[in-house]
Amino acid sequence: MDPRALGSFAAGAGHLVLALSAFFSTFASGRRAAGFALVLLAVLAVAAQASAGPPGSLRSGAAGDGHVWWAVERIAPPVPGRSRGADGPRYLLMHHASVEPAPTERLVMALASEPEAMAAEGNSVVVVLRAEGDRKRLVLLTRAQRNQAVGHWYSEPRPGPKVLAPLDSRGRIVDAELAGGTVFIVRALREEDGTERLAIASLAADAGAEWTDTPLPPLDGVGQPAGARWRLFRDADTLCAIGFDGGAPAIARLAKGSWQVERLPGIDGASVVGAFALEGRVVLVGRSVPDGREDARISLSVLRQGRATAWAGFDEPARPWMVAPFGSDAVLVELDSEGRGTVRAIRPSANAPLEPVTLAPPGFASGNWIHLPIIGVASLALMVATLVVVGSMDAKPVVGRPLRPGGAALSRRMLAFAVDAAPAFAITWAIVGGSPQRLFEHPALSANIESALPCVAVLAGGWLLGAIGDVAFGRSIGKRLLGIAVIGRDGAPASWRARLFRSMLALVTVFSPMMMLLAYFQPAGDGPAEVVSGTAVVDAGAVGTARRGGDAGDRA
Repeated sequence: MDPRALGSFAAGAGHLVLALSAFFSTFASGRRAAGFALVLLAVLAVAAQASAGPPGSLRSGAAGDGHVWWAVERIAPPVPGRSRGADGPRYLLMHHASVEPAPTERLVMALASEPEAMAAEGNSVVVVLRAEGDRKRLVLLTRAQRNQAVGHWYSEPRPGPKVLAPLDSRGRIVDAELAGGTVFIVRALREEDGTERLAIASLAADAGAEWTDTPLPPLDGVGQPAGARWRLFRDADTLCAIGFDGGAPAIARLAKGSWQVERLPGIDGASVVGAFALEGRVVLVGRSVPDGREDARISLSVLRQGRATAWAGFDEPARPWMVAPFGSDAVLVELDSEGRGTVRAIRPSANAPLEPVTLAPPGFASGNWIHLPIIGVASLALMVATLVVVGSMDAKPVVGRPLRPGGAALSRRMLAFAVDAAPAFAITWAIVGGSPQRLFEHPALSANIESALPCVAVLAGGWLLGAIGDVAFGRSIGKRLLGIAVIGRDGAPASWRARLFRSMLALVTVFSPMMMLLAYFQPAGDGPAEVVSGTAVVDAGAVGTARRGGDAGDRA
């Protein structure tokens, strides 16, 4: 079986365990309504994991200084009673970085509508969404940031992408580029006589309030001849364009608001379909159909002293593709037969791309999903042990057994843990930096353990501090502030061994918090760690009263 498929199955199984635990506890306690609601939430979690399959078809892409971005279309799974695709397709923005040690792709965000164009510079990407009717095009900006402490990638702004000034719906977008922090978009605008003219709209990504017009480079010394075409690219912070009108192409560079145009003799302009800058040199992308062949041939040429020198060539992929700069190499990005992203590096010294490398599907990057089946198995074991112990417990009161108060409310237990975890939260945030929201990415809800490492550090630190207090004193700092304590199941003081055993079991509930909901269905209000270890977490103020009442009852 494919390891990624196994990981997806294990992830869903882990959440299914939580659903089953709630299901059995529901019928054990008779609280069916709340139980069914919990089962529904757990099943939805299973569905969310099961739907995290590979994406569909490549829509558009862009690259900038070691970052490659592309958009894919994924059709929502069929829903009983509804026609397929009734909710429309989902478009996902993906990201891959050259500094990543493993071939991975990261799911950046889901897009509201189809992307019409993308442009990238450095770690920034601009996505232009297709206009619907007379509505303007939505333009989004996001940046990839890497946590140097743990190595995982995240997106800034953290709450969501920055929304730039919208672009009107006129014309069709021919190309887009991001250079020097300014977005440039080439559009073909239809005139009254039915012809099309090219125009460039520009917007400052960080401070632009509205789109402005930027003149096109002249091709014939006067203006734009009929049929002229332009494709944009970026060389450092300078906007460049390659254009051709059926003859030899030209390279234009925008400097201080004016274009500097240079003709390129000896190049078949009709075959040039794009260009990009790599290590300070311009690379031309050509497309041709050799005689006697039906398949097109893609060629890369390096521009040196006004002439193009052949670099590499390959057959045009049957599936959507793009060639982009990627660190010190070029990279061919396409989708494999299963719809997953693949990359083929093109070394400066090679004349053909290397073997394709499949990127890990979104959510299971670098095989770092393995924590999900571990959490699932641990949850299953604790659930089974809880059911066995509950089934063997004698519900009838025993003469001589002190009465004990019911288990403390889950809200007080959660607040106590939050207090215990506060020092770990502060230390982790000081190391990680950025938005504190990333510290709440719980590993049970994240398929990539690397992205959840800050939260793991917080949970582990809170558990360790709480365990030390519980084992040594019967109550941690958080429990002491919230007025709760750990005692024996029968109301007597719990031994240190029982408290240690409970703390070890509590590690499962910390990383699988839905297991704590079993306490709601247990008659005494005890969580699974308390049930199995023979302890209870109760209101500390009621312990002495309960014992005195129990003693009086015994004497009577």
